[in-house]
Amino acid sequence: MRKKCTMCGKTKPLTHAEFAIEHEHIGTGGYVEKRRWCSQCRQCRRDQAKARLAKRTDKQRFETYLKQKHNSLLLKYGVTLEWYKKRLAKQNNKCAVCKVASPHTLTFNGWKKYGAKRMRWDINKSTPRNAHPNTGSKHNVGALYVDHHHKTGKARGLLCRNCNLAYGFMGERTKNLRSLLAYDLQYKRV
Repeated sequence: MRKKCTMCGKTKPLTHAEFAIEHEHIGTGGYVEKRRWCSQCRQCRRDQAKARLAKRTDKQRFETYLKQKHNSLLLKYGVTLEWYKKRLAKQNNKCAVCKVASPHTLTFNGWKKYGAKRMRWDINKSTPRNAHPNTGSKHNVGALYVDHHHKTGKARGLLCRNCNLAYGFMGERTKNLRSLLAYDLQYKRV
């Protein structure tokens, strides 16, 4: 079977590679209703989406980023972007454990080009993206992660990448953390 694209006018094979399925939903009787193929081929839809995205301003892109961040926080941790901003302000934009400042401020400073094609939101152009000042880790001090209790799912605070990983690797157990501290104090003079 073949189908004609309404945009480019080319006749192409009616397959998933060329045309997408527009709607597939369960009808009132509890069965899947008949599939409808898109009237435009995948390439034309891709070109149309690229053109639409190219017209957006930097401010619109930033607003989209904030919506995505809000939805991600809500889905993963059950907290809103407002909760994240309040917690960030309460912690003075620092990790709750090591007190290292995060360069991420959730304010718009423009876009920065990374690589040949990728554009990425540059959160704070004035702050150098260096290694972690306390540990010397080569991983950048980036956005603070939402720390949450793994059994209850309740969000607790914001941690840098290193503190979040260390706390997770310790199994969130006070006994393990005390043992690590005792070990560190035992060999401090060595």
